[in-house]
Amino acid sequence: QLQQLVDYLNLSPDHHVVVYDDEGGAWAGRLIWNLHCLGFTRTSLLNG
Repeated sequence: QLQQLVDYLNLSPDHHVVVYDDEGGAWAGRLIWNLHCLGFTRTSLLNG
């Protein structure tokens, strides 16, 4: 399902993806981990 969302949003591993959440960062961290599993290496966690 995540791959389908990535395709729908027209994202590729060439993009730098910045992720955040409003629950302490755990969900954002999980998304970053999943993106890494899909080959995304340029990711950042926005804290604040």
